[in-house]
Amino acid sequence: MSFPIYDDDGVEFWLSEDCAHYCGIGASTWSSYVSRGQAPALQGHLNRNCALWNVDEVKAWHASRPRSNA
Repeated sequence: MSFPIYDDDGVEFWLSEDCAHYCGIGASTWSSYVSRGQAPALQGHLNRNCALWNVDEVKAWHASRPRSNA
């Protein structure tokens, strides 16, 4: 997992590789889910190459998935 990223309100965000790691899937699988609209919507960008996802949304999405180990 990468370093913690928080907004001004204290909301934590993850990079795509952090989301994939938490969900126990590969980065390419996470990317595929995102491109098909099957993963939580991204919440912004750290820079041009680093999309950010809300940690709570990723955890809730993962817990709702069939055969999830959340």
